[in-house]
Amino acid sequence: SGINAEYEAVVSTQSTGVPLPTVISPSLQKLLNNLALNEQKAETEEVTKDAICQRKGCGKSRSEEGEPCIYHPGSPIFHEGMKYWSCCKKKTTDFNEFLVQKGCEKGSHLWANPNEKKVVECRHDWHQTGDQVNFTVYAKKVHPDQCIIKCNPVKIEVEIVFGDNQVFAFNKVLAGIIDPEKSKVTFSTAKVEVSMRKAEFVAWPSTFVL
Repeated sequence: SGINAEYEAVVSTQSTGVPLPTVISPSLQKLLNNLALNEQKAETEEVTKDAICQRKGCGKSRSEEGEPCIYHPGSPIFHEGMKYWSCCKKKTTDFNEFLVQKGCEKGSHLWANPNEKKVVECRHDWHQTGDQVNFTVYAKKVHPDQCIIKCNPVKIEVEIVFGDNQVFAFNKVLAGIIDPEKSKVTFSTAKVEVSMRKAEFVAWPSTFVL
């Protein structure tokens, strides 16, 4: 079994990766709440007019700071063909319609300059079971609302923002087929784990490296 080269080329280049549903551990949520309080105290720090609000669904630039921040505080959910945010549950089958859904909560902007992120390497590994492949990235003080973790059936794309605006970026064609709608990502205080459900319950080659 497995994927042939022709299938891999078609799916990896033409199928858009979908954001995976997220789970945030209670310990990380507590840490994020404390960091948010510290950020509010440090709002005098300068950011340029090119800074972009990092809250999901907002996308306003600093030059539009007079506009309200309308965002999604929840996580994207993909289940049985339906796509929606856990916070407002406006369900749709159309991915593009999901991407432009207006936020459901009003808050303060979270500014960050696009050019201030520092790309770094992180330790990462993977292991598999009969029906699942787990990809783990070890990083502390992760900011889940700024991370991008997407998959299509044969490819994973990761951008993890953590610490002092550090970024770990990674993308790779997989050794087998997965089901993105049955996969998820879990954020905790010291790591990010992407759990990918295999579409075919076969072992991936031991020589494969994630």
